[in-house]
Amino acid sequence: MGVKPEEYAAAKPEAQKALDAAGKAAGEGKPDEALRQLGEASAQGSRELAERGLQTLAAKQPAGPGKDLLQNPDIAKKVLDDKGTRDAVGQTLGEDPQARLEGFKALSRDDGLRDTALKAAGKDPALQQSLRSVGLKPEDLTTLGKGAAGVLDSVSQLRQGGDPQKALGSLKDAIQANPELAKGDVAKKLLDKAAQTLPGLAKDLLTDPKVREQVLAGGAAALDAVGKLADGKTQLDGLAKLAGNEKLRDAVATVAGKAQGVKDALAKVGLEPKDLLAVKDMLPSVLDAAQKVGAKDFSGALDSMREALQKGGPLSEKMLGAFAQQLPDSMGLGKDILKDPAVIKELINNDEAFASAKNLFTPGKELEGVSGLLGNESLRNSVLDVVGKNPAVQAKLESVGLSAEDLKQAGAAAPHLFEAGRALLENPGNPDYRKALDELGQAAGAAPELLAKLGGKIVDQLPAPVKEKLSGLGITPEHLKEAGAALPHLINAAESFAAGNTQDALKEMGQALTGSPEIVSTVLSKVGEKLPPGLMRDVLTDKNLVKELV
Repeated sequence: MGVKPEEYAAAKPEAQKALDAAGKAAGEGKPDEALRQLGEASAQGSRELAERGLQTLAAKQPAGPGKDLLQNPDIAKKVLDDKGTRDAVGQTLGEDPQARLEGFKALSRDDGLRDTALKAAGKDPALQQSLRSVGLKPEDLTTLGKGAAGVLDSVSQLRQGGDPQKALGSLKDAIQANPELAKGDVAKKLLDKAAQTLPGLAKDLLTDPKVREQVLAGGAAALDAVGKLADGKTQLDGLAKLAGNEKLRDAVATVAGKAQGVKDALAKVGLEPKDLLAVKDMLPSVLDAAQKVGAKDFSGALDSMREALQKGGPLSEKMLGAFAQQLPDSMGLGKDILKDPAVIKELINNDEAFASAKNLFTPGKELEGVSGLLGNESLRNSVLDVVGKNPAVQAKLESVGLSAEDLKQAGAAAPHLFEAGRALLENPGNPDYRKALDELGQAAGAAPELLAKLGGKIVDQLPAPVKEKLSGLGITPEHLKEAGAALPHLINAAESFAAGNTQDALKEMGQALTGSPEIVSTVLSKVGEKLPPGLMRDVLTDKNLVKELV
């Protein structure tokens, strides 16, 4: 280690122990261990002795890139200060080519040491041979910048016996770290080499040099997509992402159907491989739809299919027919609605109707989907025909006093009646009676007997305190069940009277007049009796005057 006895004697015991171990490791031809012990000696206060030991160790190494690195002052200093640098340089001093490569890769990640490390790496015989096998030269290494580690790993994986899939991933990492690499010869030559050995779809896609050029132009994201083609679980995702590049669509459409897994996925949306060229402008959305059907995301699949559906033609019918076949029995309502050509046409071209239809294929949102479609006049009767044949929905409607035929007769009021019923159904034990009342109030155009039926169901769900307030005004359950569209106003009036807001209450009573004049008369007389002496009491307790007011 080049340390004199008297210098050794002056060192701390811990430093002496490290120097002993370093000398022993150097004598046994273990330079990496010698470096580790010299780092320890430096940490124990013998920096000068560790530096001299490092110089001596470097001088005794055989000529090569590892020796060059160790004799570089910047690297030598960092070897003693930083464990990562120390370990990496130790690897470059060994006999194992792969270990040396790992050392060069680690050093190339250090911005301050990268250029020196890559210059030394270019002198490594094994690495030179690997570079030649992919058409690169040692001097190419100095152009890599932050992408050096990825390129070195890609070169390593492209050797005979390596993994071209990992090589592609490493090239992606390199371009992600240094996007400029995608424009140069290094990335081109690596992708050319990978294209020769990649399996399946990736190889088929990359056969054309123009396709490889476009993949590189797409950067790390495009390479990542190509990498997904090797795995049956991610093929569709990779193809969909590649198809997002307009210049790659022909190539993607040509090769996509060659994999059985892709064929099977396309069949689920009614397509054959030969159809892909016909829909190439919508290819990303078609492939995404196939992927989502496979994942049973039916609402998302319908969303992705829409662009292709809007294009029209016979493929639209094929796609929707196949899509409907994939739906589980629990989505029978949506499946049946999709059988009506008029409905399909409206869904494809109407954003609001399409958004509602998606809910038919979202568990827990089916009734919301029906409600939205009922708001579309041209769809209403078609949807209600399907609803009337669906036992599950029929049962729910009957539980709130409605039927599909009732809703047909209600016309424009149908969505409000349906929403009122849905408000009663969606939270058993604690229904949203206020929303139900609000929707009932907006359905005033419906037949009185229909309003009364639904109103009766709402009354049954009213909380006890509300019923007490109504009773205090002389309003009986029978009154309420006959009130129809006036029901919301009567309840609001009762709550306003109870809160002492007489003027608000009287406004609500005025709104209730058209639906229930007799009940209003009863309420006004009852209210008059409870008021303190004064003009208001005199007016409201005069039966003839109240009758004239009503």
